[in-house]
Amino acid sequence: MTRRQLIEKISNLNTWKKGNQRAPHKPLLLLIALSNIHQNKDKLMLFSDIEKPFTKLLIEFGPQRKSYHPDAPFSRLPRDEIWELKNSQGVVDIEGRSFTQNSLKKDKISGGFTKDIFDLIASNKGLIEEVASIILNSHWPQTVHQDILDAMGLDIDAAFQEGVTQNKKRKRDPTFRSV
Repeated sequence: MTRRQLIEKISNLNTWKKGNQRAPHKPLLLLIALSNIHQNKDKLMLFSDIEKPFTKLLIEFGPQRKSYHPDAPFSRLPRDEIWELKNSQGVVDIEGRSFTQNSLKKDKISGGFTKDIFDLIASNKGLIEEVASIILNSHWPQTVHQDILDAMGLDIDAAFQEGVTQNKKRKRDPTFRSV
């Protein structure tokens, strides 16, 4: 995988949309994975370890819903060819299989960037900022970018955001959830 191919895949990420409604599940999960690389954590994340913090992020930075499904992007991202799932034996056959929160936990399923993408990003930490910028700019207004980065523990230079300085207090766009 080349840098250009990665940027193209991230830019063309398949996310659910209906009218003005959007589901930021995949973008948020990818930001969590970027944060893990930034913090030198393992490539794969056990679903049971990120379920609750991920749900909290969906509540905070996604549209209001009756229920939240952190299992959906975790198990659907492999279709975008940037994510892989593994069980404790190291393999998961995702063809024709549907996952629930319970099955992801019971089967101890882990997920993360594919090896080639993980290696590419880990060997070029500048890609973390570039990919995070693409994800943020594609899915949220600028007024919440730093809040999302802070919530992720993703300590990168937010200066990539036009017109925003790190010392300047930003006011959240109150309509960001409906975008």
